[in-house]
Amino acid sequence: MNRDFAVIIGGTSYIAGQVLPFLNLNVKTTYFISRNLKLETYPRISGLSKVVKISKYNADQINKIISETNLTQSSSVLMINFAGTLGNLIESGITNVSEFYETFHSNLDPFLHSINFFSQAGPNSLYITFSGAGVGGDSLDDSSSGYLCAKTSMAVLVETLQEKFKSQDKHICSIAPGPFPSQMQKSLLDTRLVHKISNLRIKAAEKVVANGSSTKKLISVLNLAISKPENFGGRIISANFDAFETVEMNEKFGKLRRVSD
Repeated sequence: MNRDFAVIIGGTSYIAGQVLPFLNLNVKTTYFISRNLKLETYPRISGLSKVVKISKYNADQINKIISETNLTQSSSVLMINFAGTLGNLIESGITNVSEFYETFHSNLDPFLHSINFFSQAGPNSLYITFSGAGVGGDSLDDSSSGYLCAKTSMAVLVETLQEKFKSQDKHICSIAPGPFPSQMQKSLLDTRLVHKISNLRIKAAEKVVANGSSTKKLISVLNLAISKPENFGGRIISANFDAFETVEMNEKFGKLRRVSD
């Protein structure tokens, strides 16, 4: 499915580097949104790559992105948001409210402001963000409450915003990538955190960092979402646990809902 251009947020992240070169973006131009203007720090992908430098995410900077990408209400856009920061880690609860909000906003603000950009895009546009902290799964990871709450907010907004965007022939979805040996996972191995987070969480991070993770399933689900966005809109899809190629996409699948067997 061809679109006019792609917009990548968090393009220097570990996951972006692992999957972007293998995605069927099907665009002539890809814009990386970042504070860093050096193209060599971004993954090599087909087509023309450009960097739109911003200082932070706010309304003025979004207008700058709109101007530099020549976005119009007829532009068909693919947006992928790889941005994320774990923030300060604690075992449970919220011991420092200011640190909680700092982490919360650092994760949620890029999403909210980029949604403003996406709202002004045209039909056939798709926004993909990433779930995290176990949101939508069987167990939540509260190693960072700010990160967990931001990802939960994003999941709820993906589901509710889909109803608005669907009427405009646009879609938004969330992908749960599973653990990768990213900087987030490596930060959990800091010896200063031994008594702040559970030993099970540390052991899990050690295993991920030591063994790495295959990107095959994540690349497959991303390419499927890009080509068939109507099947993914409003949902959280797990790259590792959902049989997304064969599962019946009923109304409730991938939604944040109370369930009973």
